[in-house]
Amino acid sequence: MKCKRAICSATALCILMGSCSSTSAETTREDSTDAAAAGGALCSDVDVYADGLEKTGPNGLVFRILRSDLNPPDRGVNTFYVELLQDGAKTDDYRLVAEPIMPLHGHGTFPTTFEASADETSQYELGPMDLFMSGRWEIQIDAVELDNEAADAVDTITFAFCLEG
Repeated sequence: MKCKRAICSATALCILMGSCSSTSAETTREDSTDAAAAGGALCSDVDVYADGLEKTGPNGLVFRILRSDLNPPDRGVNTFYVELLQDGAKTDDYRLVAEPIMPLHGHGTFPTTFEASADETSQYELGPMDLFMSGRWEIQIDAVELDNEAADAVDTITFAFCLEG
């Protein structure tokens, strides 16, 4: 009797909340439109991607995305090529640690962070990172001194992108 009551309660709850699936294509289209509209609101206040997009951290380091494998960044595997400027000049005195997260869902990627040291041209290659869902992604990038084993960030910025995929 308890099982029947639980099934009836779950069914009633489903009906009351309107979350049961429908076989109607029209309903599915409306649900998709509503989801896109909600995503639009969640994707407000994001960075508009262009090669050369830069942000200055609170301690004065400038993080500049030179380019991205997917331009603009989109759902799927993304690699960002970044340079770091200190007092207006490129620097390779740091390693960068990037952590992509999807704040609405409370998850990131696997692996959770991506680390890079500068190459011979003072560029950092961050990725490949699988941004596997559409929606708002935030990529926090920390600059850490090369000899700092504790990984304390000297400066930090966050780029936010709305992926359509």
